[in-house]
Amino acid sequence: MEVIEAMKGPFAPVAVKRAIAQLLRPTQTLLAGDTQAELFRVQAAYALLDTYFGQVDRDWKNDV
Repeated sequence: MEVIEAMKGPFAPVAVKRAIAQLLRPTQTLLAGDTQAELFRVQAAYALLDTYFGQVDRDWKNDV
């Protein structure tokens, strides 16, 4: 999580979509009690989206 949150960008939209798809696509079948791995993947995707939308917001504000 710290690595993803430390990433500043700028990120290309295609790269963000690909990374989030990979994070949210489980690589193996999760066991019923293995919710921590799922939680970490969702949190990582959220952190990446947050950084990306912050980038889009800054770009939009600078263009106006």
